Amino acid sequence: MRQPRRHFSADEKVKILRRHLIEHESVSDICNQLNLQPTVFYTRLKQFFENGAAAFEKTRINAVDVDKRRIAELEAKIQRKNEHPRTQTPQNPDTPPQNPDTQLFTPEPRHPTFTPEPRHPTFGVSK
Repeated sequence: MRQPRRHFSADEKVKILRRHLIEHESVSDICNQLNLQPTVFYTRLKQFFENGAAAFEKTRINAVDVDKRRIAELEAKIQRKNEHPRTQTPQNPDTPPQNPDTQLFTPEPRHPTFTPEPRHPTFGVSK
């Protein structure tokens, strides 16, 4: 019976790589201790070096920036709604208000109207 896959957290992955890079443990020893395939180890090592520049980037989006952007989007949406207020039709004040931004959808009839051809006096007789 197969054992379920183990999932290492990002911190655990860094600790495993640190054992090899800083403490100079061999890859085979680390993989044997953790029951890990060497190809998985080398794949994680490759990912670590490819994404290492992200740790030094200064332009990171934090939660405050995300919240500010969301607030600005919602305020712009409110502004658009205020610019186009819903109006009632003057001929019948009992009708519900309509939003000018939405268009009413009138579906096509399911079957086009059938117009039969005019009957020929010699129906069924070929010329």
